[in-house]
Amino acid sequence: MLNRSGAARIIYSSCNPESLAADLAQMPAYQADQAQLVDIFPHTKHVETVVLLSQT
Repeated sequence: MLNRSGAARIIYSSCNPESLAADLAQMPAYQADQAQLVDIFPHTKHVETVVLLSQT
């Protein structure tokens, strides 16, 4: 659905790297320009990945 949105840029946040990879594979109209890990829950192994996507 996001792949057909027509948005010039998308900021995508995910807490699961496996689902992030699967979701990005379903969005061939976008490329990942930047990614950043964010430690929202310190002292745990949980991290968020925030990715800036732009149309190709």
